[in-house]
This record gives sequence, structure tokens and C-alpha cells, in this order.
Amino acid sequence: MFIFAFNCMDIAYMVVSGLNIEEIASAITRELPFGLWSIDMSSRTIHGYNKFCEIIGVQSDDMTFDEFEQAVRVDYRQFVRLALDELLDERKLNLIFPTNFRWVNLKLTHVDIDGKVAYGYLTECIFDSDFAPDNAHLSGLLQKQSQIVSRLISRIEGGNIENLTQSILKDVMASLGADRVSVIEYDFQTKTQTCTYEVAGYNVQPRVNMVKNLPIDIVPWLSRVVAMSEVTFVSDLKSLPTETFNLLDLLCCKNVKSMAAIPLLHEEALVGYMLIDYISKSHNVELSERNWLRTIGHVVEYSVSIVNTERTHIDEKYHFDNIINNMPFGFLHLRFLYNSQHRPHDMLIVDANRVVEKLLGVNGISGKLVSNVFGRELQHMLTVCTNVAHVGEKRIVEDFFYVNGRTICADMFMSGYNDLQCILSTDIQMLFSSNREVQSVARERLVSREMQHAIRTNLNAILGFAELLSTESDEKAKEKYMEIIKENAQSLLDSAFIKNSISGDEATAEKTSGDTSAVSAGDGQKKRILVAEDTESNYMLVSYILRNDYELIWAHDGVEALELYEKDHPDLILMDVRMPRLGGLTATSRIRETDKTTPIIALTAFAFESDKAKTLESGCSDFVSKPINAKALKDIVAKYI
Repeated sequence: MFIFAFNCMDIAYMVVSGLNIEEIASAITRELPFGLWSIDMSSRTIHGYNKFCEIIGVQSDDMTFDEFEQAVRVDYRQFVRLALDELLDERKLNLIFPTNFRWVNLKLTHVDIDGKVAYGYLTECIFDSDFAPDNAHLSGLLQKQSQIVSRLISRIEGGNIENLTQSILKDVMASLGADRVSVIEYDFQTKTQTCTYEVAGYNVQPRVNMVKNLPIDIVPWLSRVVAMSEVTFVSDLKSLPTETFNLLDLLCCKNVKSMAAIPLLHEEALVGYMLIDYISKSHNVELSERNWLRTIGHVVEYSVSIVNTERTHIDEKYHFDNIINNMPFGFLHLRFLYNSQHRPHDMLIVDANRVVEKLLGVNGISGKLVSNVFGRELQHMLTVCTNVAHVGEKRIVEDFFYVNGRTICADMFMSGYNDLQCILSTDIQMLFSSNREVQSVARERLVSREMQHAIRTNLNAILGFAELLSTESDEKAKEKYMEIIKENAQSLLDSAFIKNSISGDEATAEKTSGDTSAVSAGDGQKKRILVAEDTESNYMLVSYILRNDYELIWAHDGVEALELYEKDHPDLILMDVRMPRLGGLTATSRIRETDKTTPIIALTAFAFESDKAKTLESGCSDFVSKPINAKALKDIVAKYI
């Protein structure tokens, strides 16, 4: 199994969503710009992952050595068979050979500890017509390509992606004898381009400091050739039309003699390009070298993608940490630790805000053990946390721990298999009456890495002006602060989380009414809606909004959603994105295998465009963002049925 530096919560969520090992492997590796493979040494069989089948030109992921040989060009089959035998005998393999479609590089990365399974990767090298076995320069490029891919895999596996793109660009520059290699990314929203990554030789003017937020079409010739998604090489820039040659100076191309432009594509969409400059001398390239650059372009784009994604997550985490640290009550993120009998014996403080540290009179407790920070309170805290974990539901505890003469109460919930989130206060009534959105933000944001913009905006205003209110002496200012707090609080009152504050009798009546609508509504006049939602309060809200106009059926998770879909054939499905056993997007994809027409509306707590795009890619017809707005939900349902 290939192991990459993905967030453990991402993988845990895949497991919770019902994905098996094969599906998880596919999810983790699907963006890699090359194929992956494993070989069972005893059965002499090959299993391919990711782009393996596409590159080799076969239909099945699983094949015997004999079947694999059939994909190899006939004059190389004996050569490949001997190399595979060498793998079995000597545990090494670095093979370049032609298939019936293209040249490929098959390389071993490691063998498992038992010596029974070998793992490696597969990259496209070059087209048959371009390859000359005695071409020393080309052979060197192929070897360099192998080294670049190996380094990429190693860095990702080790979680060391800092300066990853610059490292690859250095290899490209050295391989080609170039003087400067730059990555220029497009921002289609502002229609601008910016140089974001670069390596340059001694005394070469950096482009990265000059090319910032320039119009995409500032050099029309270059934007056109890049849009064609093919590698373009100009051996003599002076041969270009005078106007084009002069415009290239805007991209710091002055004194450049030869230049290559390599489009960078992400999921077949153009996201920018790589420029390779020759300044000290002119350069001519063969077609084979252009094909090498096309392959390297995929590797560079992938490295840019994962580095940019990591930066985004760091920025979002920084913003979220600021909110947590400025909350008017305590926050603790705890993780169970187990002994050799697999029983909890201590807990790790994963995170804590300043309020907790002030209560304890200790700074910097994150990363420490509860036993070291809370001492004799450990056993009581461990008992409370274990009970919450067994029940699996959010719970308010009156006496979580005792410190400095005060009893601390906690609003606690599980956010993973071993993790608890705790909202702390000395006033239990504060926990009962505090804004339910706070627990929602903690629950959603600490399991994932994305924060809803809408909730974050309201929450920031409420908490920020509440803090100002406590210190303000001017009465007019206080009135203004209260108006702002009320306005933002009103925006949250329609959300599912505030519905949790309904009294016991009302909640019971609401639940009964919601369930009854699914059972009794059968007059043939109402359209039938399947609501897949694992949280009761969220289902209650949807039921409250839609029950008078539609027949509702409640599925508690993704598996039950598939079962009720097959049984009841609803007119529309409201699909929560995150559910136990099987996630909403996976359930949607499975429904879409046989049903392309039933409207499926995603219910998502995320507000980022990338998350919304994922719902549509999975097959959803549309989406509604949480907190759910009654009018918006009614309008979107009416739009589809």
C-alpha cells in the first residue's frame, strides 16, 4: 500500500464513509501524474492503481505476468520478462520499454518487510518514433525523469513538501542546461498571471519579483500557444514578430535567446504555464525533449497543486485558531491514549485556548498529557470522557474537573474515533444557553480543515462586539454594539443548530410529526422527498420547513439512504455530505451509476467554492449551504420538482 502525507482525519473520514482499502487508495492517489503498481511475488501477478491502465493501454487493473507481456511491444517482451524475473530474484527494477502505444518507465520503489509484495510507479516516457536507444542525451533525460518522480514520491510520503516545487524546477534546469525556470499561475477571476515559483542561475534577473498580477493576455502570442496545451519552443526569440518580441520583455524575457513554454494542466484545465529560458546561449531541442517536458509539466503542476493546498490549509487553520483563542469560554481538544490492554489510561491535550491556560495558571499545555497538567483530576476526567465516548452523543457535564477552587463544567462531543472537543465554563447555564453555532463550528472545523464563511462572519461579530460591550462605558456605543450583535444573532436563529434549544415537549412533538409524515402521507398528491441526514436536529429543521408540502422519508446515514432510495423511489433527495457508514457524495455517485435524472440536492456545511464543486462532480444536481435558510430550501426544492 502506498502511504502519502494525507491528514489522518481525511483518511479516517474515508473509512467512516464506508470506503474499502481499494477505494481509499484510489482517492489518495488519483491526482498523481503517473501510475502506481504492486506485484505479488508468489502469484506473479500485477495490480495497477491510478493511471496505470491508461499508460500501459490495458483494460484490467489485475493481470498475470503473461497478460502484462501482451501489452509490451513484441520485440521487447523477452527483455521485459527477464527484467521481471530479475525483480523476483534480486529485488530491483528500473525498466524502460515500449508498449503497443508508447514508451514507459517502470521503476521499483520498495519491497514489503516480508519480501512478498513489490511496489513502484509507472510514467510515460516518450513516443516510439522519437526514441533512439543510443541517444545518450535522451537516456540521461529519462534517468533524470525517474529521479524527479522518485524524489516527489519520497517527499510526499515523508510529509516534506516545503520547497518541493523549487526542488523539481532545479532538477529541470540542471537537466536541460537552462538559465531560468519559472512557474506562472493564472487567476481567472481577476484575469491576471503571477510568477509564483522560480529557480535561476547566477546573475540572472529573477522573474518572480517582477511578474505579479499582469493581465493574462499581456503577450497575446504566448497566451495563445499556452492555451493550445502543447509544449512550444522558440530557438531564437528574435525570429518572432517585432511586436511579440518587445512584449515578451514585460515577462522579464530581455536577453533571453531561446525559450520553452509548457502548459500546466489540472484535471485537463489550464492553470498556468512553465517558462524555461536560455540566456547565456541559444538552444535547439528535439521533439523527444519536448515530449519529456510535457511529462515533467504534469509533475510540476502536481507539486504546485499540493504545495498551494497546504498553504491554504495553514492560512485557514491560523484564522480558526484566532477565533478559538478569542472565545469567551474555554476550549479543549483531547485524544485518548491506550495501554497494552487497549484501555484508555491517559489523554493527550491536542489543543487548548488561552481561557483554559488562564484557568489553570499554566501556559503552553498543548501537546502535554492530561496526567501531567491536571494531576489527580486525571481519573475523574478519564471516566467522564470514556462515558461520553461510549454514548457517542454530545453531553454537558457539570463537574468535568476542579481547579483553583472552582468547578469547571463542559459541553463535550466526539469528533473522531479517539478525539473529544470540550467547551468549558464555570457557569453551566452559559453552556446551556450559549450560541449553538459555536459547537457546530468546533465540530465541523476540527474534523475537517474548511470553515464556513457565513458562520465564521456572524460568530466573529457576535464574540467581538460582546467583548467590546463588556469594556465600553459610552452608552451610545453600547447601543450600537447591541444592534450589531442582534443582527448577527438573528442570522443564526434560522439555523439547524439553534433548533436544538427547542423545549423537550416541542422537540418530541416535532420528531413525531416528522416521522409521521413519512408514514402517513400517501394520498398520491404530495411529492416524495428522501432526506439523508444523520443529525436529528437537522432533520427536524428540514421537516419543519417542508412537511406541509411534501412527503418526507428520513435516512439516518448513507447506507440507509441507498436502501430507502431503492425501496421508495423518491422524487427528490436531500443528501447531507457528511454521514456515518457512507458519505453523502459517495452515496450520490452510487445512485448516479443507474439513475441520471432524480434530483439530488447536497446539504453542505461548507462555504468554499472547491467544496461546492465536489458536490456537483459527484453527481448532485445542486446544493444548499448550512445553516439552512427556509426560503432558500423551499425555492431550490420547487425548482426541481
